Amino acid sequence: MTSPKVLLLEDDPAMRRFVEAVLEDQGVALHVTSRIADAIGELAAAPFALVLTDLMLVGESGRSLVERLRDEPALGGGPRVAVMSAGLSAEVGADLLAPGAWRLL
Repeated sequence: MTSPKVLLLEDDPAMRRFVEAVLEDQGVALHVTSRIADAIGELAAAPFALVLTDLMLVGESGRSLVERLRDEPALGGGPRVAVMSAGLSAEVGADLLAPGAWRLL
């Protein structure tokens, strides 16, 4: 049996290490990147079960990734997307769920 593939998109090194530590014993194949362009490349190359993305990234936001996955359904086979952020409000959350975010953390 193959491990579910999880793509982590996080530009903060401390948060990236934290999420990696949390997931290391969960039986997932974790791929890590800090840029949306790299994440799109990973998603185009192979399907992922889950994408964990930070909302506030350098350059583009996690919201643009959620929108891109909605607009390009063939990209990555439609993984579930969980958006992480310390800056989530009800309004921002609704803004992320509308285009297809699965969970907000």
